[in-house]
Amino acid sequence: MPEKIELIEYPEDMELKPTKTQIDYGIDSLKIKTEFRVLNWETNKYLLSEFYDFGWSIDKENDFIRFADYVNNGFEPETSGMYLSKRSKDSVKSEFDINKIPEKWRKYFLKEPIKARIQGLKKITDPNDEEYFWWEITLDKGSDNGMNKRLSMTTEDDMIFFDIDSVSNNKSFGKYYMPDFTAEKYPIGTELRTKWK
Repeated sequence: MPEKIELIEYPEDMELKPTKTQIDYGIDSLKIKTEFRVLNWETNKYLLSEFYDFGWSIDKENDFIRFADYVNNGFEPETSGMYLSKRSKDSVKSEFDINKIPEKWRKYFLKEPIKARIQGLKKITDPNDEEYFWWEITLDKGSDNGMNKRLSMTTEDDMIFFDIDSVSNNKSFGKYYMPDFTAEKYPIGTELRTKWK
């Protein structure tokens, strides 16, 4: 019987080399999920596990936390994340019911979309390339309002979209790297939300 097993993870970028991890051999060495909760929403069926896994993110997370991210940011039920889901052709759609989520995971789901306004804008130019720049954006809502680093914010026209990368009690921060953002088009006071519909 081996003492160790080798886990090989292949990156999405084919130019990068696979990473190898030595794991102690045991019954649950490969951390395979074996218990799931079934959740129905619209014409989707989800199999969600409470098991904490690794490999998808540097953060400790499981299917319920990832599912909450997609619900909070408005991707579900049209687009699913790194969890098991299946879409059926059933014409009868079921509503999302937070009570079907185990109570200890409900805190990850927003009760309503977060609305925030741009409070500060700072254009940063790369010192090594003056043509390359990005915007550091400050919003007027923070952790006291439910903001966290797992959320993304978007404008009503859905043209500007960025992740929250830092949060204080009453402010949150993100960066936008595309050249279509200007302070004239999206000035101080512009409203963003986690989702608009």
